Amino acid sequence: MPALVPNNLSLWKKVIDNWFYCPIIQLSNRCCPRHRIGRPQGGFLYFVKVFGLLKRVSVYIDGFNLFHAIKDLEDDGLKWVNLWRLSEQLVRDNESVGVVKYFSAYAKWRETSYRRHQRYVHHLENVGVRFIEGNFKKKWQRCRLCNRQFFLHEEKETDVNIGAHLLADTCKDRFDRALIVSADSDLNEAVVLARNETSSKLIDIVAPPGRNNRNSRALFEITIGKLRSSLFTNIIANSIEQGRR
Repeated sequence: MPALVPNNLSLWKKVIDNWFYCPIIQLSNRCCPRHRIGRPQGGFLYFVKVFGLLKRVSVYIDGFNLFHAIKDLEDDGLKWVNLWRLSEQLVRDNESVGVVKYFSAYAKWRETSYRRHQRYVHHLENVGVRFIEGNFKKKWQRCRLCNRQFFLHEEKETDVNIGAHLLADTCKDRFDRALIVSADSDLNEAVVLARNETSSKLIDIVAPPGRNNRNSRALFEITIGKLRSSLFTNIIANSIEQGRR
C-alpha cells in the first residue's frame, strides 16, 4: 500500500502548496512585499513561516565593501543590486530572511553620486531593506614630495554600526542566523563577541565577489551569478542612473 504521507521535503512543498495560499494574493490578487521583492512564495513558504518552521536570518551588508568589490569586476551592469533578493539567495532552504540592513554613507561633496546613491537607497527601502547611515570625515595627510597638506574623505562608523546592531540583535533574540556581507577583518572581533553571547545562534561572514582571500574567516563568497540574478529591473536601474524615482 503506498504511503499516504510524503517522506521528503519536495513532496511536502507540493502538497502544502495545494492547501495554503498567501492571504494577500488570495484576497487582493496582488503581490505582498515579499512576493514583489524576491522569489514567489507559494503555500509552503507561507505555511512554514506562520508556524515558525523556518529559521530567522538577519543580513548585515557593508555597503562600500560590497560596492568596491563589484566595481573591481569592471561590469557596470552589476551595480544596482536588489540587496533583499541577493540576501534570499544566500540562505538555506530551511531559512527565511527577516531583516536586511545596509550600512553605508553618502559622499555629500559629490553632488551627482550623492543624489544617485540616495535614489538607490530609496529603491532599497521600497523592497524592505533598512538603511543605516554612517559618515565621511576629513583626514589630513602630507605629501611626501612637496610636504604640502591635503585631506581625503574617509568613511567612518560603518564597522561600529554593524558591530553594534549585530550585538543588539543577538542579545534581543532577533535572529537564528546572521550573515555579515563584508571582507573587512575589522568585523571579526564583533562576530566573536556576538558568538560568545549565545551558543544557539549561527553567525557567518560572507565575502563579496573576489574578496574571499581578504578574510580567512569568510564561510563562502558571493558569486557573480548570484549578483546577476539579483539585479533591479532595467526600469529601476535607469531611474537610479538618470534621476527619476
